[in-house]
Amino acid sequence: MKTRTILAVLCVLCVATVSQPLSAQTIGNTRNFLDNGNSGGTVTVRGRMTNIPTDIPEQYRDMSIALRFSAPLNYYDDNIIPLHPDSAGNFEVRAEVVNTTIAQLFTQTVVLEPGRTYEVEIDGYNYTFKGDDTLLNTELAAHPLKGFKWNMDTMDTKTDAEALRAAKAEIARLDSMEAALYAEVPALSLRYRTLRHSCVRAEAAHYLVQRRYLAHNVRQDDGTLWKYIHTLITELPRPYTLFSDISYVLINYLSGLIEPGPRIGLNLSYIRVALDMTEERYALRSDAEAHARIQKINELRTLLDDYEKIRPTATDSALQAHPAYALLMAEFREGQDPVLADIVKGTAVIERQTEQKLAKVVTMTGLPRDLRELALAAELYGLMEQTHVPLTPTLQDIAGKNLQNTYYKKLITTGSDRLARLAASLSSASETDCLMPNAPFEGMTDGEAIWKKIAEPLRGRVIFVDVWGTWCGPCRADLKNHTENLHRALADLPVTYVYLCNRSTDEAWHSCIAEYGLVLPHTLHYNLPPAQQAALEKYLKVEHYPTYILFAPDGTRATAPDQEPQPYNPTYLRQQVKVLLGK
Repeated sequence: MKTRTILAVLCVLCVATVSQPLSAQTIGNTRNFLDNGNSGGTVTVRGRMTNIPTDIPEQYRDMSIALRFSAPLNYYDDNIIPLHPDSAGNFEVRAEVVNTTIAQLFTQTVVLEPGRTYEVEIDGYNYTFKGDDTLLNTELAAHPLKGFKWNMDTMDTKTDAEALRAAKAEIARLDSMEAALYAEVPALSLRYRTLRHSCVRAEAAHYLVQRRYLAHNVRQDDGTLWKYIHTLITELPRPYTLFSDISYVLINYLSGLIEPGPRIGLNLSYIRVALDMTEERYALRSDAEAHARIQKINELRTLLDDYEKIRPTATDSALQAHPAYALLMAEFREGQDPVLADIVKGTAVIERQTEQKLAKVVTMTGLPRDLRELALAAELYGLMEQTHVPLTPTLQDIAGKNLQNTYYKKLITTGSDRLARLAASLSSASETDCLMPNAPFEGMTDGEAIWKKIAEPLRGRVIFVDVWGTWCGPCRADLKNHTENLHRALADLPVTYVYLCNRSTDEAWHSCIAEYGLVLPHTLHYNLPPAQQAALEKYLKVEHYPTYILFAPDGTRATAPDQEPQPYNPTYLRQQVKVLLGK
């Protein structure tokens, strides 16, 4: 009787709004989703799968037939828990989540609350939810959320004003569909309405914040677009775990406010911080070389000032023709200044950048405190994900002084401690013969000679090369998700894996190798000094990260830059290797 009364009240609320979607005020006032302050809990999802689609490639099955969700601060990788249905199709998985969390169960969007058990029958692509608290997920299965249509290639050529009009038009289109749906199905719950209405706004913000990477002459930015994004973000209902990429949106929104986006591969704030730190180190010396290096840094700053003046309106080709561009490429990519090369290889520059950015974030009174805390925590957590090293004492101090949310504090503290333990565990391990020393390459500047020194002892074997960086999210995702399957698929073949790490500290290098289980047979890891790594990458024609290359047993390169062997397709890669071996 009580349930029937509640449903009747909800129906009245729904009928009252069939003529229009929920307003921002209504959304902001809803308290229909559990927000336990990120204290978390275990959720269980169990059921049975029948008629499992057969068109899913074997290498993608575990990632596809899975429960996927994002942790509140993690915007690099999803948590992926494979369902692994048994011979009868039965499965049961458990996950630690906080608040009400949006997730993907195979192909279906679901909403989960900690402490609950969800039962579901999956027949092909059809979902039937059973047991308690099934209303919202049943509604989502019957009326899937509509995606925000946004052609990035087209919209990236538009001004901010044009993009804003297009975004508002797309929101209006989806709102119209929403209103039509409620007129047709007036009993849809307030929870469903809130989620549908808000996800449209969150997705719009996701696409719009990425405009910070576009050229100023394309954007013609007058601040109006960023004000609109601010409105979209601040009107989202709580908890923010309803939106899987809110941390990504926040970080890009704040970056767009604080610093200009990179163009033609140059991040000006990073470059200036790196130059400042290089000058500080040379200032500790009094020799002639240090004086000459400081003078060169000041000359580069002068060129950079001029470059920055023309940057807002100049074309990419004009910027690349500017004398600052060639000089910056030489200094930052070819490692001509040994002190600058050492600083860039480490994490100190991005750490100082983060310090400067967070100092501005904590004073942004126009942003609600809970969003400000989430942004600050996501920046710190994201920095650890990017650098794969523990936080500096300065950054830990920033977290301690500005974060009141105990869950965020715990995530950051335990994450920093975990990275310290990972790096230390590999540094102290005895089974690290795959970590190759740099001494044999000292003084070498020819990339071909460096490669021959690496490859000559491997004659007679196929060489799989992976050029990666600890700072590179896609690189780490491939290492994390595909290394085990790749090595298993090629285990009976004479293959050696050569991992060449780019611009990474030994601490981060050790940490990644330990976390992803990369101490493996027939595996060699190199973390060369910047000058040698740059020369080697130039010889190997590396233009992006990760880069994958196959070398034949006779030492010749077997794959062109546009024919990279992909580790996530081990079946095809095995065929390539067998051809090279004449099998």
